[in-house]
Amino acid sequence: IISGGGKIYRETRRWDSSEMKSVLLRSKENTADYRYLSEPDLPAVSLPEEFIRGIAESLKLTPLPMEKRSRYLSIGISKQTAEDIVNDIKKDELLCECLGLDICSPKTAALLINGAAAAFLRERPDLTEAERGRLCASICQIGALREKGVISSSSVKILLEEGIKSGKDIYLLVKELRLEQNSDYDSAKELVRKVLSDNRQNVEAYKKGKTNVLAFLVGQCMKLSGGKTDPALCKRIILEETERIEL
Repeated sequence: IISGGGKIYRETRRWDSSEMKSVLLRSKENTADYRYLSEPDLPAVSLPEEFIRGIAESLKLTPLPMEKRSRYLSIGISKQTAEDIVNDIKKDELLCECLGLDICSPKTAALLINGAAAAFLRERPDLTEAERGRLCASICQIGALREKGVISSSSVKILLEEGIKSGKDIYLLVKELRLEQNSDYDSAKELVRKVLSDNRQNVEAYKKGKTNVLAFLVGQCMKLSGGKTDPALCKRIILEETERIEL
């Protein structure tokens, strides 16, 4: 700025990552107004050149948040989820490890890390390295099961906690705890028909345009099956069955 004949103003600026430039936040008063005082209890610090070079080299190996954000967006992670993960070092480290395992899709891993795993991390901020490794493996295995429709969303927290506590393989825990979803079309259809029969008023309300009733009916299916039936399958069958019902 000075070389170009401009003037440097006393001001506080912030970085705008979307515009890739700094912008004025507020102007500052005169330097004298700050009444700067030396702190006698803080001695001067001299950093060896070797230490400074080492820090500089380590920074070159670590992608900047902006670079990480761009990468996450490019592999299918939503903008908001990517932002949340980049801004939380623990989440970011977990995602990097999960991507290295390559067991489930990046999007699924990111959603689990930003959801159930985030709550788990808040409850257990002191995870050992071994527990953290098991958490990454558990997240990826749970993600793979969710993508295949084997387990419901309500089973995720149970599996995370049991996986860390016992150290057992998630696939084994699903069988031991009987958390497999029932994805059989015929049995789900029978379940849906019973729910529709027991909730005629809600079915009529849905047929008259109250679309929020659909979530209630799916919930009733899950309640009746003890959470063992695939909710997406129930929803599809409810739509099929209600289409045939005449008021």
